[in-house]
Amino acid sequence: MAPIYDSDVAKDRWAKESWKHYELWEKVEHREKIKKRLWILATFIVFLCLSTIPVLVDRSPKWKTYQAVRELSTYVNKIKNMAAIDHGAYRLKFEDKQNLIFSIEQVSNCFQNNGLKIMQGKLLSDSNPYLVGLINLKYAKSLGVHVLTDEFCYDPLGVTNNAQTIGFGMIPVKDLANKRLDRVSTLVINERSAKISLD
Repeated sequence: MAPIYDSDVAKDRWAKESWKHYELWEKVEHREKIKKRLWILATFIVFLCLSTIPVLVDRSPKWKTYQAVRELSTYVNKIKNMAAIDHGAYRLKFEDKQNLIFSIEQVSNCFQNNGLKIMQGKLLSDSNPYLVGLINLKYAKSLGVHVLTDEFCYDPLGVTNNAQTIGFGMIPVKDLANKRLDRVSTLVINERSAKISLD
């Protein structure tokens, strides 16, 4: 058996150490690549978030008005169901247009001014951070819109005050001053058939 000299052991040790460092450098290089990719991804996500915040802030009041109109449509459908079951007339009218408080009355016909109040409610009862209000008749006329109203009466026999199309309009209160209309949401109702459409 050939003898093993210290120089051979040192040579082998140096070769092993150099390979160990080479493998370590590969790991470091791989880690740096991952870190670089994570930084690029994080930068992209931050840019995306920053670019969407102004859009979200601008469109949030529109979503709130649309939520109010959607809630109102459920009460209009409730009136239609009650009127069909009882074969009577029902009226929904807003008592407080700024706080969106409304009442539902049972009336003998749609020409009757006051009826028996059977229900009172509030739209957006959970929260109203954007101060959504009902567009009043005076403001609607100043905009040239004559179909908006603050009450709706439904008689399944078809005897109503008129047989035209009416609607409820919801607007963020801060848009009233500058007459901004792109964040308005409307509930349009055909008074004779009470067919609903949302916008």
